[in-house]
Amino acid sequence: MVRLKKRYFACEMAYLRGVNDSVRWPITSSAILTVLCSKVKDLHGEVGWVRMRNSTSVPYINQATSVFVVVCDRDRGELVKSGILSIANIGIDCPVKISLCHTSHTLRQSLKFMAKYQRDKLLKQRFHSRNLEERKLIMQQVNELNKKLMQYAQRAFIFD
Repeated sequence: MVRLKKRYFACEMAYLRGVNDSVRWPITSSAILTVLCSKVKDLHGEVGWVRMRNSTSVPYINQATSVFVVVCDRDRGELVKSGILSIANIGIDCPVKISLCHTSHTLRQSLKFMAKYQRDKLLKQRFHSRNLEERKLIMQQVNELNKKLMQYAQRAFIFD
């Protein structure tokens, strides 16, 4: 039996200036996949779209920090990567910029990277925050991410 090899792309989404909070609707995996499929179809035609549509999914989305992970087959990685980097709008009037943060071969590695990335982003946000309650909430989230990272580290050293 042959193992199907995958690629995991960790991405960050930034809303461009001039976007109202009412336009920033909650992003779902189906919305990201719809936009990604349409971009791949525009860039690579129907052949590229057919090659990547069944092998692509979004297993992880964090609404608070605007990060998500896209999974695809290894040989379709370049199609998906070019589609991710060319996304300019999600929905009709929501301009965004998506940057590719990390590429890995396992979901565990990409989630580990995302936990570190989110922790660093939250610590920067805490540094610039002036409200004491907001700082406490940020530190609670940072502590939860630290616990997650410790679980990932402990699993790495367990040998069966």
